[in-house]
Amino acid sequence: MTVTPASALADVPVSVTVTGLPAGARTTVTATATDTSGVPWQSSADFRAGSDGKVSLAQKPLSGYPSADPMALFLLMTPTRGSAAFFAGGRTLDVTLRASVDGKVVAQAVAHRRGPEDLGVRQRDLRPATDGVYGTLFLPADTSTRRPALVVFGGSEGGVNTGPAAALLAANGFPALALAYFKEPGLPTTLTDVPLEYFARALRLLRTQPGVDPDHLLVQGTSRGGEAALLIGATYPELVHGVVAGVPSSRVGPTPNGSTPAWTLHGRPLPPGQEIPVERIHGPVLMNCGEQDGVWPSCIFVDTVNFRLRQHHFRYPVTALKYPDGGHFVGSFATSYVSWTPASLDLRSDGLTPGGTLQATLAGAADSHAKLLALLRSL
Repeated sequence: MTVTPASALADVPVSVTVTGLPAGARTTVTATATDTSGVPWQSSADFRAGSDGKVSLAQKPLSGYPSADPMALFLLMTPTRGSAAFFAGGRTLDVTLRASVDGKVVAQAVAHRRGPEDLGVRQRDLRPATDGVYGTLFLPADTSTRRPALVVFGGSEGGVNTGPAAALLAANGFPALALAYFKEPGLPTTLTDVPLEYFARALRLLRTQPGVDPDHLLVQGTSRGGEAALLIGATYPELVHGVVAGVPSSRVGPTPNGSTPAWTLHGRPLPPGQEIPVERIHGPVLMNCGEQDGVWPSCIFVDTVNFRLRQHHFRYPVTALKYPDGGHFVGSFATSYVSWTPASLDLRSDGLTPGGTLQATLAGAADSHAKLLALLRSL
């Protein structure tokens, strides 16, 4: 069994092949890893060896998951006990792969999935009393060259929950600030009357950090955060040079309970329901959506944004990624480095069903992350 590359950053796809098998042999390949809490995780699938005695994880399995995906075994590991979410921390995660025929292990290899901490990513907590914002700043090990940088935030769940994604961006060389905008000390307790000026403060702070190119600042948000990213890009075109919006709304939304405005500008509430003037954005726009999104019709919203940009002859690149079997969580732009259990995909804590299949949602999120890295490298 060979893994290529055997050691790589956790968001780098790998090629796994098994050779020397009996022609046509039904071969079970399992992947196992232990997360930071000590919980073992595992996935498996059956494959048919070719006439040359070879199995590749890129081929369609006989069982285990429905469609060909070379990274599915990494994405689809589930806990062997309990139901905690998988988290690798910032360090290297070793995934052991075994191939079995007739119950006997015939080959084994280890994939070393390197984490941001092992690549020298530095982090610093930011707090409102001293920094004016609440979040965690992640800087690459090498800040001698200025690179595009991002402010990354989540949706209606609140708090700082984008740290792993921001750390992975920094591991790829792009400084990132994982930002909370409510539900943390010193911030609004709910998604109510959140000032857009707060995000501008975070952008101004980020632009002064080592290794940050102040002419290439982007905002990245998911769900209500995707809505916010479009709003911020349209409101502060002099600060924002690109928008990454995961499963966004094309309209200004109210608080989650629908009773009061979610956002303010210059102390005045932004009326819910109005279309976001996305044509004011000065930079590329990258959006994604899941066509099986159970929270809201994110693909319709993405189409609406696209239509408005075309109407206004928008002069920057626009990319809209649609995943036919993806659910709401494709908007995380996460990878196999940050995973969910099937249960967490089936039902959120607020009772909304995210929709989509597990494989398509996780694969779509990983693909979106790869497309984001390609955009950043092009700037």
